[in-house]
Amino acid sequence: MKLFASKGKIEIQAQSDEIHAVADKNLTITSVNGKVEINAKEAILLKSGGSYLRIGPLGIESGTLGEIHWKADKFSLQGPAALLQRFPILPHHSSTKNFSQKLDISQFSSIETGVIQNWRNVEYEIHNSQGRLLGHGVINSEGLTQRVFTDEEEGLSALIGSGSWYIVEEIEVPEDEMLRDSNYLDQEGQI
Repeated sequence: MKLFASKGKIEIQAQSDEIHAVADKNLTITSVNGKVEINAKEAILLKSGGSYLRIGPLGIESGTLGEIHWKADKFSLQGPAALLQRFPILPHHSSTKNFSQKLDISQFSSIETGVIQNWRNVEYEIHNSQGRLLGHGVINSEGLTQRVFTDEEEGLSALIGSGSWYIVEEIEVPEDEMLRDSNYLDQEGQI
């Protein structure tokens, strides 16, 4: 059996259980023009013939009954460091939700330039009205987020991008409240 996608990506999810890939012979994972990332919330465990490498949040452990050979031009021991990983929130199918939404921001303009922006791989978070995180990830090439599910109809908030946040507000001031030195307001009282 062969599975090919000449364009676009392939996604495989087990939304409430495990995925097992077993081969009688070799198992190869290759990225031709990119990188291979393996992420796990609890631990990554590599085992072969009794030797192992365990990577977890509290450290890295390796063990073997044989010898360990390190080959390098130089060794550098620097201070501690970490790369935090955000994991997708999988839908829970045990209790089907009544409402689902996804955000389409493909036509939104950039605040600085006013030009339609490429939103691909921009981080986002979606929260409900109580501030609970319902979903997060990166926006796809079509400007869409993943679908989020709620039990009832409710307003949601989306935070898009990382770094500094901009708040854009349009304030209308009644003409009789305008100050004469309000140079920052136009004829209609707009900023």
